[in-house]
Parts: sequence; structure tokens; C-alpha cells
Amino acid sequence: MTESRRFTVKSGLDFALEALREIAEARIEGASDAAEVAEALNRGGFPDMRGQQWNAEKVLHFLASRDAEMAQRELDRAGR
Repeated sequence: MTESRRFTVKSGLDFALEALREIAEARIEGASDAAEVAEALNRGGFPDMRGQQWNAEKVLHFLASRDAEMAQRELDRAGR
């Protein structure tokens, strides 16, 4: 997540798929808790579903959401 990007969201599931990928990348790059994940998402230019900055609470809320659960199932089915 080294360059700033703008994301277009078509649905909650599309957003959740991209967010899970971004969160996984942040963790690979060393983010070890929700606050560090939020910092990485913000630094990478990936806004939350409403176009706002992330914080630790939003990361945790997203990860516990139904959209994130459905997206994870999609990724698991795809073998990613």
C-alpha cells in the first residue's frame, strides 16, 4: 500500500472483498493490531465504505460484519 489510490465501490460485497485484501496486505507489511491496520489503510488511500478515514474501531467493526464474513467465504471458495 505504497501509493495513494481511489476506489470505486459497487456493492457492500465488492467493498468487503477489496477491504479484506487491503487488510491482509497491511498485516503482511507488519500491522499487528486494528490501529496499525487503520493507519495502513489511511496511508494507502483506501477509505471506509462512507469515504472516511479508518480507525481501530471501524476496522474491528468491519471485520465482524456480515459483509466481511461473506467476502471471506468468497475468497476461501476462490482459493485466495
